[in-house]
Amino acid sequence: MNIWVFMGRYDGELFASTHLTEKGAVLAGIFDILEYLGIHDKEDARASQEDEDKTLPWDPDEIMLLPTPKLWEIYKEYCEHTWDDFTYEIEIHQTQVVG
Repeated sequence: MNIWVFMGRYDGELFASTHLTEKGAVLAGIFDILEYLGIHDKEDARASQEDEDKTLPWDPDEIMLLPTPKLWEIYKEYCEHTWDDFTYEIEIHQTQVVG
């Protein structure tokens, strides 16, 4: 059985969550990044973007309705805001449950 693992490190502390669906793992990643970046509303999202004409989704209800390929796009764009921050690193990996 395939599972997806969202894992990371924040300020030296490791964390992980496992998900039965790819979408669940990507959602966990997006929501974790939003929390880390302090994005709680449209103004926060707009302020975090370099391109002022484009604001990434931030509303959890809106994000949860998106298909998995679109979620990956959003996740990757938000990840760009954390790449040079050495106190926060995250990854999503697919693996299998071995019985």
